[in-house]
Amino acid sequence: MSTKKDFAKPFENVLHFSKPILFGLLIEFHISLCYTVNVRKIKADYYLLIILILILVCGAAADYLVKNALFILIIVEDLPDVIKTLLGIQATVAVLSFSLLSIIASYTDKSYWGILIADFYSNKKNKIFKSKFVISLGLFFILLSFFSLLFELYNFIIAVFIATMIIILWQTHNIYSVFKGDSVIQKDIENMFLSEFEKKNNTENKIELFNTFCNGWRKIILEQSEIDFEVYKLDFLNFIDYLLKEQNLDCINCVCNNARRLSISLLISSTEIKKQQGILFLRTVYQIFWLSIDKTQTNSQEYMKDFEIISNITKEFLEALKSLPKEWLNNNFDWYVFTSYIDTIAITYQTKSKQQEQKASLRIALLMGLL
Repeated sequence: MSTKKDFAKPFENVLHFSKPILFGLLIEFHISLCYTVNVRKIKADYYLLIILILILVCGAAADYLVKNALFILIIVEDLPDVIKTLLGIQATVAVLSFSLLSIIASYTDKSYWGILIADFYSNKKNKIFKSKFVISLGLFFILLSFFSLLFELYNFIIAVFIATMIIILWQTHNIYSVFKGDSVIQKDIENMFLSEFEKKNNTENKIELFNTFCNGWRKIILEQSEIDFEVYKLDFLNFIDYLLKEQNLDCINCVCNNARRLSISLLISSTEIKKQQGILFLRTVYQIFWLSIDKTQTNSQEYMKDFEIISNITKEFLEALKSLPKEWLNNNFDWYVFTSYIDTIAITYQTKSKQQEQKASLRIALLMGLL
């Protein structure tokens, strides 16, 4: 009669051969968790992980029952041959993960909001079951089935096969949006941004995503149509609103740096329409900060002490003003309101660059008075 010790020996051997690979998978899983910040997004990944573990446990339990003549899960003649065939199918199915990855590879040069589409579907959409982890897990399952076959753990092999099918189906579902067109892909990325910005205590990730958005926008800003520019501008302002709520010094520095870079790209452009967009963009950014003064619910103003935009790009701004038709300036640019935004922010928050900001404001007022 088989003892528990006799039954456990094959599993111990399989575990012994699998230890190095299993250790690597655990490291990969740990890294995935370290970069996981949105609990809502990883719930589905956790459920999948639990399902895979339960399937493997059921397979192991079935082999225990069969070896102790307590229960027979399946009755098939020439079962070893069937299992060998199943193992071949599993290897073929596992390799499908490489094929799925090659589909994503066609998007390596395409991005939206600064996020590479290939990187999004490979690494960012799922926080745990990333493409690298899925491929590694599939290959590990092949080796696990091979060693299980050596020790005649047939039910466990079936369980591993089912687990392999599930992770391939999961990966297929994960990248299915790429077949639905650009609008669906863009919506997926927008939802990822929105979920991260709505999360509390997530400042570092918000700054990183905002920088990614701005860097991506700056690459295409001069080629954008007026409609596309306004859409991106609205998204930019929405992100600023989220970052202002953080009342964090790093967030303000991030906004100022990106606002300066985007403004300069527009102001030094050779086209008149882009210079106009640069002037109105800068005015709107200052308006957002000016409106936030009344919304401030704290006596501390330390997070605004490094606020500085116009004083660093005064030369480019004034040159753009000089190059534009006076008629357009009179109809679209209220310099008195704009300079009041600059002065009010500098005085209210007592920024380090208060004098430089006010000096820039004065130079704008003098120039507009002469035009």
